[in-house]
Amino acid sequence: MSLRTLFSGVNLEVEDLFLLEAFQIGYLPHWVPERDFAAVLWAYPAIHRFLTHKHRPVVSYLEQLLARFQPMLTKEELETCADNVVWTIADLPVYNKCPGLYDNVGFHRITAPSTRPGLLQDTQYVETRNPGDILITVAMLHQPADHIRHHLARVLQPLDIFHLLEGRASVR
Repeated sequence: MSLRTLFSGVNLEVEDLFLLEAFQIGYLPHWVPERDFAAVLWAYPAIHRFLTHKHRPVVSYLEQLLARFQPMLTKEELETCADNVVWTIADLPVYNKCPGLYDNVGFHRITAPSTRPGLLQDTQYVETRNPGDILITVAMLHQPADHIRHHLARVLQPLDIFHLLEGRASVR
C-alpha cells in the first residue's frame, strides 16, 4: 500500500513543506528524490529559506543539491517534481496537517530484508489494534540499511526496533 493510497483523502501541496518541524527537516537528506527536491528548492526560494532557517544542519546538503542540479524548465516538470517530493514524505506533512487522520491509521510499516546485502526492500503494512503501538516509517527503502539504522537510532534508540530490522525480533 502506498502513502497516496493510505492518505487518499488528503490533498498535499508543495507549500505543505512549511509545516515541517525541525527534526522532520533533518530526515529529508537522502530520503526525498534529490533531483526533484532541487527543482522545488530552485522554484520556491521561500521553502529553501524556511528549511535552512528552521534546521541549520541541512544547509550544506541543500547547497550541494542546488550546485548539482539546475532548475526545471517546464511547469509540468516542476509540478511532477513537487508532487514526488511531498508524496515521498507524505507521512510527515500529514502528521502536521491532519493529526487526527494520522493518529487513526492502524498499522505499522515494517521493512523486510533485501536480497541485496545492506539494503532494505519494499514496505509492508501490518494492521494493529493496539493504540499504544508505534508507527515506524522507513521510507528510504533503497538507502543502505546502516543509513536507516542511524536515523532510527536517533529517534527510537531505547526501543527494540534494531532487532526487528536485523530480523532477530518477532512481529506480533
